[in-house]
Amino acid sequence: MSTVFADIRPAAGDVERRKLILSLGANVLTRVPGLLLMLVVLPQFYRGLGPAAYAAMFAALAFGGLGVFLLGGAAVLGMREIGAASAEGRQQDEADAFVSLVAANLLLTALLMAIVVAAGWIRGDGVALICVALMPLIQAGLTTTIDNCRLAHNEHYYAATLSFAFQLACYALVFTLPAYSSNVLLAATIFHAPIALASAINAVLLMRARPYLWRGRANQVRAMLRAAVSFGAADGMLTASLGLTLIGVQAWTPAETAAWLATQFRLFQMCLNPVMTVMVPVASFLRLRWSHVGAGRQQRITQLAFGAGVLACIALGGGLGIAGPFYADRLLHLPRPDDALWLAPVFLFLGVSGFYRVYASVANLVLDGERLARGIIVAILFAALAAGIALAIVPPLRGFALFAAVASGLILVQLTFSRQRHAAATLDADRIDILGTPISLTDHHRAAERIVSQVRNRGGGYVCVRDVHGIMLARGDKELRDIHHQALLVLPDGMPIVHVARLRGHRAIARVAGPDFVDTLADRGRSIGISHYFHGGTPGVAERMAANLARAHPGMRIAGWSNPAFGESSEVEREAELRRIRDAAPDIVWLGLSTPKQERWMHRNCPALPGIVVIGVGAAFDFHAGTVKRAPVWMQRMTLEWLHRLLSEPRRLWRRYLVIAPAFVWHLLRDRGA
Repeated sequence: MSTVFADIRPAAGDVERRKLILSLGANVLTRVPGLLLMLVVLPQFYRGLGPAAYAAMFAALAFGGLGVFLLGGAAVLGMREIGAASAEGRQQDEADAFVSLVAANLLLTALLMAIVVAAGWIRGDGVALICVALMPLIQAGLTTTIDNCRLAHNEHYYAATLSFAFQLACYALVFTLPAYSSNVLLAATIFHAPIALASAINAVLLMRARPYLWRGRANQVRAMLRAAVSFGAADGMLTASLGLTLIGVQAWTPAETAAWLATQFRLFQMCLNPVMTVMVPVASFLRLRWSHVGAGRQQRITQLAFGAGVLACIALGGGLGIAGPFYADRLLHLPRPDDALWLAPVFLFLGVSGFYRVYASVANLVLDGERLARGIIVAILFAALAAGIALAIVPPLRGFALFAAVASGLILVQLTFSRQRHAAATLDADRIDILGTPISLTDHHRAAERIVSQVRNRGGGYVCVRDVHGIMLARGDKELRDIHHQALLVLPDGMPIVHVARLRGHRAIARVAGPDFVDTLADRGRSIGISHYFHGGTPGVAERMAANLARAHPGMRIAGWSNPAFGESSEVEREAELRRIRDAAPDIVWLGLSTPKQERWMHRNCPALPGIVVIGVGAAFDFHAGTVKRAPVWMQRMTLEWLHRLLSEPRRLWRRYLVIAPAFVWHLLRDRGA
């Protein structure tokens, strides 16, 4: 692991690396109160409350925690967006992401609290147990918003230090006030109040350090809510399966059995927490630096995350299988359940759950974790179906054992497949060959990060924006294929290309349309002073494009614009064009010529433009200048932009869409058949 961090040169010895070390140290410190909780507080609670109240308290906490996964899912996207904007100095985008996360989590927390109160009232739980069930939601609402914002800034040491102090203070109350050991409501506060109080103080400190965060706009709430489902569902299924099992065991078995199982689940959480205190800040640090490392190092990091998950599986499953029953017997005097055949699958499932959480802590932030999450959801639902059928003929504990065994096997298969996919396709512009053209496995965000990094390092190079038409042209043109292979990036400008890549197992790809990518880089470049030059289009188009973009993105630096000579340029005209661009000293040159003319222009002239990134976007010039109307957003979302262009310019584009596009599909099928 130290070799990997040493390879991340931009972070070596800098402030971010020191922040990571502080976060790791503070997180380790927070485990000390956890030992106190396990060795002293839990046994005292069990003796003071009795088996029935002890099990009821943990069942209520488990019930309240069933919906926490939604908050965690929204936080994943929030951390991504806040961390990326912070790394690039985009304060407004950072504030927008923060306010959107706050709004989304407030909505989710309020909804979940209402559901818990209604369900508790229907079940007749009583006011005390309903309040207990609300505690996990209150804590999660604060931590997934405030603490994860700190994580996005690589500053988790704030939350960890405050949590350590409040945990010690609350545990001191347990030893000085006997009521804490005999009252369910007071006892339950020990598990969540310290963390919630630490997050509240952390929020005040965060606002003092970054007051601009409150000036954001809640313009990403829908995206955060979608992420709450897509990212959080898998983790939520795992948590919910444990919680529902505990609730069922409490209803169908003696109180001592429910208390025994509740203790094992609590030990699992307490043992998993130290592992996650290391993995979470490390993953946040890697997210800030991911675009600065190469594909080989990214693969090594992915392999290390997988290896850490394997170790967690062995330690949690095997370690708890030995220490858990011993702890329950010797310290709590809880006998092992009579039907012991279900124990091995239970501890295997706990180990596999830890495996997933460790690996996903990295995958969800720097890899494409959505496909893995969907696989985990399918695995758990299939296992639940099998267990539900089995419950008709086997006792409840054996039904859960069947669920645990089936779910564990399927989750291990999904984790293995995920590792293989990411070994074949990392996110640093790795490519997939489509009919001889190397298409970058990227999206708007990662492509922009790559180009911003290239600009900062004065690396230069050129970027092709490729659609089906361009791929088919390159198929019969070796020079054009070679140009693509030498490009810094070959962006997928077309949903057919994206669909082909995803069908081949590469989920880490999204359409990067030329006109949209111009807006993306124009917006991101404002805060770091990236200057833009526009070369292409008919007379006046480049100038209008520059003016429109400057109005749409206040603060955008325009270095200049020019129009190419009509027809083939002479050597004198070419040198004059290049001299004009060099004299303007831009960071990025946007090129608006037709394909393959613009690709050949970039390949030939980029060596004469050192330190400048040239991006060929073709028709984007006309769209941004307003001379050609782009398809409505709804047509773009439905992959019908081609139809709008065909109807707008049928004479010029009929062959591209009615002849070349079907030929593209034919060649794909033929190559696959071969």
